[in-house]
Amino acid sequence: YNSTIISENWGALSTDGMVGYLEANNCNFIVRKSGYGTYADGSCKVVINNSKMDTATFTGIIAAPGQIYLNNVEVTSGGSCGMIHSIGAATDIGKLEVKGGRITTEKAVFLIKSACADLVVEDAEMSSKSGALIQSIINDDANAAKVNGQNVTGIRATLKKMMLEGDILHEDPDRPMTITFSDTTLKGKIKKAAISLDAGSKWTATADSEVTLLGGIDIKAIDAAKGATITAEAGQGCTLKGDYKLAGGGTLKVKGN
Repeated sequence: YNSTIISENWGALSTDGMVGYLEANNCNFIVRKSGYGTYADGSCKVVINNSKMDTATFTGIIAAPGQIYLNNVEVTSGGSCGMIHSIGAATDIGKLEVKGGRITTEKAVFLIKSACADLVVEDAEMSSKSGALIQSIINDDANAAKVNGQNVTGIRATLKKMMLEGDILHEDPDRPMTITFSDTTLKGKIKKAAISLDAGSKWTATADSEVTLLGGIDIKAIDAAKGATITAEAGQGCTLKGDYKLAGGGTLKVKGN
């Protein structure tokens, strides 16, 4: 409570190979050189409330099935806010929830490396100098979890009550990515993710995008800038079909319905 935690590098407030619960309230985290603010591994649950976190590399790292909850946290990161990876079973799921607060990063706000993840972000301000909000990649760690044909949940992200600008980039071919928009608008590119948009949401593609559309998405909920083409597969529940000229001057092409 009400503490300042300073690390020259490595980690500020971390777990290491344990099962348990860690909480910080009204604290100030500073990681000056390469390192992270907090780490949730094993079956640990880490909760940070009403705090500031200024870190050189990562705000928080999750080794699935660890969990991190950031509630009204002001984040400044020289890398990403959250990095999720897995060196255990391919079915392990890392969980990250963000409610409120403000996030500013140099690289992708959320980076997922060869892992299944549940990501929930609600009513937060987010920006990245790299332009990426969510990015999945293949982990170059030799100990990273291998899917090997297993049926895994993949990456599931829910974005609630926000106005966002930035890209969603799915670059892990071993796992699916599904993005659920709830009362959220996004201006940015989406690459190889499945998406659903409720009645209060809208997506405007700022560059060529590839998606799978899920549920009864209204065509009015999708737009694209002039010169941008959205190539889409009609997924479960999608009734859109064919080519659409969009209000912003771009094009939506839906196949598979």
